[in-house]
Amino acid sequence: AGGVELYPHQANVLLKIVGRLFFLLNWGMGSGKTIAAIAIMKLLNKECRILNLVGMSKTQKIKALDNATAIVKPLVVIINYESAWRTGIAERIEKIRWSTIVFDEIQKLKAHNGKASKFFGKLTEKHHKALRLGLSGTPLSNSPLDAFGVFRALAPGVFGKSWTRFRSRYALMNPHIRGMVLRLINQDELAEKVAEHC
Repeated sequence: AGGVELYPHQANVLLKIVGRLFFLLNWGMGSGKTIAAIAIMKLLNKECRILNLVGMSKTQKIKALDNATAIVKPLVVIINYESAWRTGIAERIEKIRWSTIVFDEIQKLKAHNGKASKFFGKLTEKHHKALRLGLSGTPLSNSPLDAFGVFRALAPGVFGKSWTRFRSRYALMNPHIRGMVLRLINQDELAEKVAEHC
């Protein structure tokens, strides 16, 4: 992978994703998720340009996106979740024809009502033929119910679009206190669905 030797677990993931549209690399910290993702991108796009928008102002990001997308060559865009959904930037990101979308630290998209999670869910639906990779050592960091936001971005078809339907399938809610989970239910099914895509 570009002069870097892969460990067996990293090389094996290249075989696992063949023919798949999405995959969750649920590996611990320091296990080489980023290197595996780069190896996958290099296999798909031998020569690609990298546009790092992290740390730029909104105006700089918009200008950089406009300049980069004017050239028809493979492009890797690096952007933080909180910038991507902002007006002016979101429209430009949506217009790019994505072949691969990598969600680093995908657990940051866990909020079922979060703007970033909703934006990337729409982006994934629009570019449903793009390969999507989720990278995380803790994809369900707070609760198994985090799976909804994570998979809305990675693969909306796994749990559907309705938070209410998802929550009623996997949690018993307190009828007297809004939003309070009394207990989790159907957790074997939930864990199986998540594991199926790891």
